[in-house]
Amino acid sequence: MKVEKQKINTKLKELGQRLGLDETTALRSKRNAKNIIATAVFAAFLMLLGAFLLPSGPAGYYYSGGSIRDFHLLFKGCF
Repeated sequence: MKVEKQKINTKLKELGQRLGLDETTALRSKRNAKNIIATAVFAAFLMLLGAFLLPSGPAGYYYSGGSIRDFHLLFKGCF
């Protein structure tokens, strides 16, 4: 595992030198890329979870209209 990690790190350093980056910036970009990918995967998971759990998508509960009967039950003592 360490050998593969060293190979990747040396390739990143070489690529960073071509782009004009120093070694630490090139290796730091690897960590940033991992964080961006993890955030995108987590956001996609939340979107799918919301789409499956809520009717009519994530905004389904907000836009589902109440009927007259619902208002009658809610304000029964007022009318």
